[in-house]
Amino acid sequence: MTFDPKGMTVKAATELLPPLSDEDLSAVYDLELDGKGRKSLLDAITSARDDIREAGGPAPGVPSFRVRRSS
Repeated sequence: MTFDPKGMTVKAATELLPPLSDEDLSAVYDLELDGKGRKSLLDAITSARDDIREAGGPAPGVPSFRVRRSS
């Protein structure tokens, strides 16, 4: 799920970042960069992407599902 942040405040857009995947965050980053280019929002998106990449999974608070294989 991506969203276009151009019609939103930085605070409102930032609140929607945590459940997004790395790919979705990249899309939102590009939309913001091509739109208003607000540094504070671009920094928040970068931070959220860094958190995902460092953790090797979804952002904190986002459930992670694993497939259990039967033996």
